Amino acid sequence: MNPTQFISTTLVRTLTLLACTAAVANLGAASPVQGGTQICDVCNVCIDYPQGVLSFADQVLRYDPLAGGGPGPTAPNFIDPLRALGAPDYSSCGGGSSSTGAVSLGNGGLIELAFTNNLLTNGNPVQSNPSYSNLDLWIYEAGGVTEPMDVFVHPLSTTLPLLNPALDPDGDGYYFVGRVSGQPVGVDLDAVFPGFAPGSLLFDAVRIVDVLNGGSSSTVGADIDAVGAISSATPTVIQPYCFGVGCPCGNDDANAGCRNSTGAGGRLLATGTNSLASDDLVLTVQGLPARTFGFLFMGQAAAHAPFADGLRCVSPGPNQTPAGTGMFRFPIRATAGTGAFVEGPGIAAFAQAASGTTGTLLPGTTWHFQAHYRNPAGPCGSESNLTNAVAVTFQ
Repeated sequence: MNPTQFISTTLVRTLTLLACTAAVANLGAASPVQGGTQICDVCNVCIDYPQGVLSFADQVLRYDPLAGGGPGPTAPNFIDPLRALGAPDYSSCGGGSSSTGAVSLGNGGLIELAFTNNLLTNGNPVQSNPSYSNLDLWIYEAGGVTEPMDVFVHPLSTTLPLLNPALDPDGDGYYFVGRVSGQPVGVDLDAVFPGFAPGSLLFDAVRIVDVLNGGSSSTVGADIDAVGAISSATPTVIQPYCFGVGCPCGNDDANAGCRNSTGAGGRLLATGTNSLASDDLVLTVQGLPARTFGFLFMGQAAAHAPFADGLRCVSPGPNQTPAGTGMFRFPIRATAGTGAFVEGPGIAAFAQAASGTTGTLLPGTTWHFQAHYRNPAGPCGSESNLTNAVAVTFQ
């Protein structure tokens, strides 16, 4: 058999599932007031956002209204997690269960939201209203009752080594930054992580957990309308993400993908540039078992879901046309004795030749890359695993 024709049953199943999985991502509705960089909610609380509507969380990573045991919300207008995305759009100031624009967390429930076209950072932002100055993160909790929340932030890999691990006692990658209550309410990251220059700490996601209080209404739990990064940074053009934290069988490796049979995780590294004209991007997969097989794949959106012995961090994206054409696979590679393989340069040319116009890497688009590989002796018994991922914004 020609080595390029080899593919295990596990890899076939993987590719099929990858091609059929869509991301839970979309921008929320627009704010009632969007003039310039000042955005006001329906209760006329106005905040200065230097990046305007780009400042808000725009992807749902996880929504679990029963995480704390429940009960969960039942009101139809308060059970869609996508209502927490984009700028604040809650329909009434202090309204009830008929209002729209928010999602209820449930008693002790949680939601995790990602920033994809911007990053949350630290700083000392000055507001038009001095009462709101020096706050980096704003959470728009809505509804007729003000409910307390525990707030966590997820650092990028470059920020992770700088932080006090005591703020992440369970090691899941989310750092506790405070218990808050207000409509809306802010968090000063510099008070939690003191001594860092403004903009030097970068975070790509927020977790909000309802504080258990025994409630049982149809909109039980904190009601999240929007989450905004007042201190906001532009994402780097080549950004590694989705490291091995919260892996399927405790096989975590915070510096790579989920741990494999080597005792560490497989890593995906990017070198070169994001220039389409140069087409010199090189993606190196390393840390795999010797003499195995794997392949690189790319998709239009990020994800975060257990898969095989690892985490699937790439998805087709919500807007591929026709459906199912937002995920593409590179050739299967053998690692020989090195536990590594390389794709590139020529990644843009390959995407064009193999995928046509749908797969073309266009200026201004962000594509997400990850590698999947065989690992029959892996720790979770699924016989395959994945590396971390890399997002590249091409120009």
